[in-house]
Amino acid sequence: KPDFCWIKKTNSSQSHVLMDSSRGTSEAIESNTTSTDTNFTQGVTAFGTDGFSVGSHTQVNNNSDTYVGWCWRANGGTTASNSDGDITSTVQANTNAGFSIVTYTGDNTDHRGVGYGSANIGHGLDSAPEFIITKRRDGTGGWYTLHASAGIGYLSLESSGTFQSGAVPFGPALPTTTTFGGYSANNNSSHT
Repeated sequence: KPDFCWIKKTNSSQSHVLMDSSRGTSEAIESNTTSTDTNFTQGVTAFGTDGFSVGSHTQVNNNSDTYVGWCWRANGGTTASNSDGDITSTVQANTNAGFSIVTYTGDNTDHRGVGYGSANIGHGLDSAPEFIITKRRDGTGGWYTLHASAGIGYLSLESSGTFQSGAVPFGPALPTTTTFGGYSANNNSSHT
């Protein structure tokens, strides 16, 4: 049973559609744009025990088009509150696979005393994640992406830009066994 599906039409340039069981089947977000969450009732309509079901939306199921879907299992749709960081998060984690879906509301407070609204956010895993993607859901914003092998800095999924080194938006240190860093770019006050 997948908890996260990333679907892309392969024979056209339509958007990548990402849906997960934490937000439910009515919400989708596109990784190649800076857009907000979108009501997407005919995308993934169910996360089943042996795969997923799709509705009639052309981005996931159009006659004669071809698609690819990447899926990950988290925790069967079951979430838990996580207070490991400065901001309480809601996590759905699969510690065996090293995969979690994390949601939180930013506060733009400088919890760590290093500026830019710095905070630590609990990820629900029992080891440091090596790959993190963050995206503001309730408004436009970039897809800030960290990979441990690249060091401190980020790439933006929606951009063809190069790696940007530096503390913002993930912090002056790589993720720990309990938290990852957030700065103003992924810790905006009152935003999800």
